[in-house]
Amino acid sequence: MDQGWEGKFGNEYTKRNKDAPDRSRFWDLVLKTYRPKTVLEVGCNVGFNVGAIAHLEKDIRVWGVDINEQALRVMHQKHPMVSGGWATIFDMPFKDRAFDLVFTVGLLIHIKPKDLPDAIRETWRVTGETLLVAEYYSEDFQEIPYRGMDKFLFKGPYGRAVTEVTGAKVDATGYLSKEDGFDRVTWWSFKK
Repeated sequence: MDQGWEGKFGNEYTKRNKDAPDRSRFWDLVLKTYRPKTVLEVGCNVGFNVGAIAHLEKDIRVWGVDINEQALRVMHQKHPMVSGGWATIFDMPFKDRAFDLVFTVGLLIHIKPKDLPDAIRETWRVTGETLLVAEYYSEDFQEIPYRGMDKFLFKGPYGRAVTEVTGAKVDATGYLSKEDGFDRVTWWSFKK
């Protein structure tokens, strides 16, 4: 049986994280700053972020993709105004530059550093205007023990990694704490 994000391990994660923290303050700032008409979250799980965005701005087309089908079912039940479905960060079923704003929150941390360039390239491909990544920061990549799984969680220089792969410069950066509804992550945005 699959123990990764698509299977039992991912289902257990979804059950543990079913209650949405209030992230609306951050997403309201992002929406006012970048004014996207279309938004995609890669690795949306049950829709904490895309749900907040859809509730804040009714005129934005909001999509979420994930590899865990149970999480996607919960997302569709809680946030029926959000479109989306199954996709991997390495191969998304969208045209180049399909979304004004594309983002990840706590997704790149689960990609092995050797595979990160491919994930960033695919995410950048579907980005029309702005890419935002919010991940655990460290000067260098380091594996962090995670619920008994090997190579499942990494802290790292994700802003630098995006710059190295895409050539884009950081447009803005910041830190999000538990008071913001996040788990102590650093975020970077990049303009295309």
